[in-house]
Amino acid sequence: MLDGFQSVSAIVRQIQEGAMYYLVGTCLLGDFGYFCVYVREKKKELFVSKLYIKADERGKGFGRQVLEFIETLAWNYHCPSITLMVNKKNAHAIAVYKKCGFKVESPVVTDIGGGFVMDDYEMRKPVLLVDR
Repeated sequence: MLDGFQSVSAIVRQIQEGAMYYLVGTCLLGDFGYFCVYVREKKKELFVSKLYIKADERGKGFGRQVLEFIETLAWNYHCPSITLMVNKKNAHAIAVYKKCGFKVESPVVTDIGGGFVMDDYEMRKPVLLVDR
């Protein structure tokens, strides 16, 4: 499964298709996470495809800071909403997203092949597109 979504060739293909990848880190700690977003023109939204923070750096506010940056990206790209998918069993991430203003829109079950099924919630956050 990882080769299909997280390999170098998969990431290069995603970037060619419009994905924007960002590293997360600090000068002192180095890189400890990354995220990927797409502008979905037809749906007029910024889609968070991936957001990963190493386990030992979670709970320190980095995820919240990343989500604030993503909201700025949405504003810059004139996207009135941000959407993402989160595994239904990932209670910690769901709580973080809710705390940052996301709401569960709907459950989504997706067969991604190779015997893997994603059992997620689609979550959405509106972005106020006014001058900052």
